Amino acid sequence: MEGIMTGIKPRENFATKGMSEDMISNVRGKIDLIDAIAGGKRQDNLSNLLISGGMNLLSGENEGNNVLQTLAGAYKQPTQQLFASQAKDRSGRRAIAASLISKMKTGDAEQAWKDKGQYTNMSKEQFMKEYAMSELYKKKTNPEEAAFQKKNKRVEGFQKKKNIFKEADLGTLEAMELDKGISRIEKNEDLTNRIDLGQPYFPKNVDYESGASVKINGKDARVLIPDDKDPFTSGKVYYNINERAWFVYDGDAGQLTELPGV
Repeated sequence: MEGIMTGIKPRENFATKGMSEDMISNVRGKIDLIDAIAGGKRQDNLSNLLISGGMNLLSGENEGNNVLQTLAGAYKQPTQQLFASQAKDRSGRRAIAASLISKMKTGDAEQAWKDKGQYTNMSKEQFMKEYAMSELYKKKTNPEEAAFQKKNKRVEGFQKKKNIFKEADLGTLEAMELDKGISRIEKNEDLTNRIDLGQPYFPKNVDYESGASVKINGKDARVLIPDDKDPFTSGKVYYNINERAWFVYDGDAGQLTELPGV
């Protein structure tokens, strides 16, 4: 039947193509995420059109016999650029969408929410964004990239500990220094296993008095006596961020002894 709807295609039913609403939402969410990571909001093409056309008007280019001809001449090239930019943007987003869809498995995000997400402190929306991020960047990494990612994750973890003011107990530079200290002893399995994971560095709210130094393997080792022994566990090792040195705690003597050369 002919009429005003002639030639208009009905809206596609994605369900018949094996795509659920969750899948469609996931793809759109990932594309938005790509836009954000690539540089925030997409370029405002309309603003560019108005600015370019306005500059042409001010320059007097394409001046016609009347106002309409002048406007048409001034905005001809900017309009063509606008259409080209929009077409390029749509084409790029289609390519991204096609790539994401081809790698997706039906219901993966929903299943992950049911298996893990609902038991976290995150809302479903937050979890879906985190899941999309992990899926988007899931790839095999070389050793250097893996080490870099491990370092960043560990530094971020150190900064999650809060002080009594509910602020990060360690600043970024302090957390990075602690990471360097841990990296230095990672190859020493015995020392690595003796790190106090709950408090790997000298607590900031404890004062220390210098004791008589001792000799360890022919090297001078400093001794520090904390005024509060509770944060320490005998036999565990702790990193002095300011001194960039590792100390082992002796519970019987109530003191920390430096591990020289570590």
